[in-house]
Amino acid sequence: MPTHPGGKIYNGVKRRDVRCFHCHGLRGGGTSLGPSLIQSGKTIPPRKFVSAVVHGRSGMPSFKSVLTEKEILLIADWLEKVAALKE
Repeated sequence: MPTHPGGKIYNGVKRRDVRCFHCHGLRGGGTSLGPSLIQSGKTIPPRKFVSAVVHGRSGMPSFKSVLTEKEILLIADWLEKVAALKE
């Protein structure tokens, strides 16, 4: 899904100041720096995901002044679609 706007934000294509993949992997599967967002997305409601991105969590910085709620929800939607492809 290279054209999905959430994936473009996640991977720094649309927003050069946001590159979630550095810590969470190219498709959200996680790395040694950050957990799998694919697994988290199956259990965390969208509002809690937004809160974690806005306020930061467990070493993750806050993106409060960087991303809008709409952009964060687009990322969550993209991750959900990526997770569905992996099942």
